[in-house]
Amino acid sequence: MPFENLINWGNIGESLLKNYENKEKTLKSLSISARKSEYDDLPTMKDLESSGRIKLHRFDSAYHYLTTFCGVQIGHMQEKLYAAIRTTFLPLMFGTDLVNHIQYLKKKFNQKEIFDMFAGLYPRREGKTVITAIAASIFLVTQPKGNVICYNLSKRQADGWMDQMLSYLNYFKNSDNYGWTEVDKTGKEKYSIRSKATGTINNVYSYPCGLTDGKISNFWK
Repeated sequence: MPFENLINWGNIGESLLKNYENKEKTLKSLSISARKSEYDDLPTMKDLESSGRIKLHRFDSAYHYLTTFCGVQIGHMQEKLYAAIRTTFLPLMFGTDLVNHIQYLKKKFNQKEIFDMFAGLYPRREGKTVITAIAASIFLVTQPKGNVICYNLSKRQADGWMDQMLSYLNYFKNSDNYGWTEVDKTGKEKYSIRSKATGTINNVYSYPCGLTDGKISNFWK
């Protein structure tokens, strides 16, 4: 048998042993438990919070679940408002990775720029409350530390918005992917849940405010 055709079993055995040792180290690192206070520092949590595409996919999938399986229907003008709100969420989802994904997002949503806020003028009864409530409920169940604050002109409107938001949030309660459990409730001003998708406690607040000389004075407690 020619020398070049001989199998070097020593090198192969050494390679197999090295692979086995590496797998053992990986399994050991994955089995390490951490205190609850240390969860935010774990590599897996940091990956979750930095992966904008995962957050965006989860957000869009939850919207699809709501409108396809739960029977929630919105009109054309409401769809435009929802799309604008979702765009303002992109900087929150992607964080420092936003710049690297600008071209991807512009192509995906067929728009020229990404913005983190917008002002919209809508007539009465065009579904502003409904869409903001839907967007808030989806944000709560899909985003790590997905906290939401809604300001309203009056206490009655603030309470009404919270009721509306909770009605959409309840659609997700028993969902396999977007389920949640109640953690805390303070009147109609604050509601806290633990999101199944993210494992984080997310809060939603609804406050009344007064407009005086163009300034907003809120009623934080």
